[in-house]
Amino acid sequence: MGKVKSLFFSFSGALFGVVTLLLNKLAHGHSALVETWYSRGLFIRVRHFWEVLLSYSSVPGFYFFWTGVVAYWIWVWWRRPKQVQSRLSTVKYWLGRILGFSGFLAGSFFWLWGFNYARVPIQEQLQFSPEPLDSVRLWTAL
Repeated sequence: MGKVKSLFFSFSGALFGVVTLLLNKLAHGHSALVETWYSRGLFIRVRHFWEVLLSYSSVPGFYFFWTGVVAYWIWVWWRRPKQVQSRLSTVKYWLGRILGFSGFLAGSFFWLWGFNYARVPIQEQLQFSPEPLDSVRLWTAL
């Protein structure tokens, strides 16, 4: 049962990351949908949740994140198969764990922040067209 559970979590983390990356690729073609559904909907709720959760702590969330990462890898190392196994079996175990963790990390980043990169650009939202400054105009402004 432990091996199946380990494979399930590794596979599900990797699948979560791959599906999220594909969804991000599609999102860049539909900026208006990302703007209404994610940036002005889900993301605001997620951000509010984290602000409320972390506002009671005097420790930055960055430290909580890295403490969680280190604790996870210590837990994985502690729960690793103890019996002597072939080198290929050990490599597959660790590769599965690393791929699962990386997929979960990438997917979490995109759901917590990364889809904002697919938004409608601020210049289009404000109907503003920035123009580059040449050095003469820049020096006369000073």
